[in-house]
Amino acid sequence: MPIHKLPDLIIAQIAAGEVIESPAAVVKELIENSMDARADKIEIVVEDAGLASIQIRDNGTGILREELSLALESFATSKIQNSDDLFNISSMGFRGEALSSIRSVSHVTIESKTAESEYAWKITGEGNLVSKPEPSALPDGTRIIVKNLFYNVPVRKQFLAKEKKINHDILELVTSYATVRPEISFICSIDGKQLIHFPARNSVSERLTQIYENTFMKSMTPLYYKEPSLNIQGYTSGSGFFHSRPVFIKFFVNQRPVHYAPLFKILKRAYGELLPPGKFAAAFLMLEIDPELIDVNVHPQKKEIRFKDEMHINEIIYNAINRALENRGTIDISRKFANLQKAQPDKVGYTPSFLDFSPPLLVKEDAPHIEAGTPSSNIQFFPEIIHSRIFDTFILASSRDGVFLIDQHTAHERIQYESYLEKLKNRKIVRQRLLNPASINVSPSEKKLLQDSMTILNGMGFEIEDFGPAGIKIFSVPEYLAEGEEQEALRTIINIISEQTELPGEVLFDSLAKSLACKSAVKKGDQISLKDYPEIIARLYKCKNPLRCPHGRPTVIHFSKKNIFEFFNRPAPS
Repeated sequence: MPIHKLPDLIIAQIAAGEVIESPAAVVKELIENSMDARADKIEIVVEDAGLASIQIRDNGTGILREELSLALESFATSKIQNSDDLFNISSMGFRGEALSSIRSVSHVTIESKTAESEYAWKITGEGNLVSKPEPSALPDGTRIIVKNLFYNVPVRKQFLAKEKKINHDILELVTSYATVRPEISFICSIDGKQLIHFPARNSVSERLTQIYENTFMKSMTPLYYKEPSLNIQGYTSGSGFFHSRPVFIKFFVNQRPVHYAPLFKILKRAYGELLPPGKFAAAFLMLEIDPELIDVNVHPQKKEIRFKDEMHINEIIYNAINRALENRGTIDISRKFANLQKAQPDKVGYTPSFLDFSPPLLVKEDAPHIEAGTPSSNIQFFPEIIHSRIFDTFILASSRDGVFLIDQHTAHERIQYESYLEKLKNRKIVRQRLLNPASINVSPSEKKLLQDSMTILNGMGFEIEDFGPAGIKIFSVPEYLAEGEEQEALRTIINIISEQTELPGEVLFDSLAKSLACKSAVKKGDQISLKDYPEIIARLYKCKNPLRCPHGRPTVIHFSKKNIFEFFNRPAPS
């Protein structure tokens, strides 16, 4: 068959296949147009999962009569003027193909009125046909009605998701835009039933409370990070809220909801062992970034983006989440038992389970004291007197503010971890030569990973050589490695590198430091003299982030004096 040019309608339908993949995509494109028109009220009405009708009504700036017909033409837009604008996108829509693509697979009616117009104007579009503008009765703003979606490409309907799934996607979409644009009022009705009504709010916090209610927001921790070219803010869940599916993970870039696959790994890394197997944290993250540093044109529906320096962005997201989880005040016992009921005097034998210490604790008269001035300046409560150890694991201590349980392993792990990081920061890594070089067998792919990371390894204190079929020989290691840990440390490095390419030296060292700190720390059940505990606690509270181990587990739990008195139905003394 000879080469020939396709008819305009088929070209438009091919474009529609990329941009308008489902009724939810139509809703997305039209909502974005309304937001670009500076609307502060958007109403969505859907019938028959959007296949029968989709109606979007806004109170935005409207479209001039002479531009109405042009709005339905291919690649007609008011949002870019030249090629440079493609790399500095500040609007939600910019390609000029959404309305024309929708027109090619449906019956479209546009009614619009600007503030300067005496009355509204209306046009209709179907396939290649576009009507002339005619007067219409409509207040300021725009109404777009899309009917009989995919009527002329019936095969598309066969591959659409079920009606319930489409409606769910539309509601999720509207909720996402409502989250990141709290100043806009959103209403969404499906098959005659109003399912969303979010009046305008003053902040994202108020909007999230409006959507998910106050109880949910109490489990969230705010986060914020700022650089000259970007800032990130939002909320992430505390240690008590996890979900079996990632339904509460939302990422927005310049107010655009996007799917960013690395975010799941970043959250997993930040939460560490706090995250139960098979569970997901909640995170609502809003990134504002210089448009020149991103490419939003990599996906037909603008669902995905590409960063110029993805590694840097990932570290910023990780640090923002990590800072929110760490060092935000003592971990209070009430956060761990948020749903615990107070003891009721009419319930005989009722005792809160977490107070069931058996046998009774004996406070020693010669209990060691911790030196004043020990704690980090950003810690509100800290122990002063050490009393005992319980369950061969926890240090029991107290202060005038309450009682503390300190996990001897995670506390020592945090101390060791920050010690390793300090050595890297101050370039105090001393290389020690092995009297007998250690050998490690590696696969060809693992060997390649090590060879590609040789500069980083040398900077960390490792000296290795390729011995062909014999594998890799280790000649020098950093002085912080104990004898016999050489092979395990290098194996750990291989595992870390294999999970993420282009890993910076700091991140690699951080991961290795966590592994080494865990192995070298005091273990559960290790017998330590009571006299050694003040030094451990003093060193812990001098750490930058003393309240969690490097993997995210708590080091200290605080029973405030107020909590304790409340549990016994007594007023707390002032």
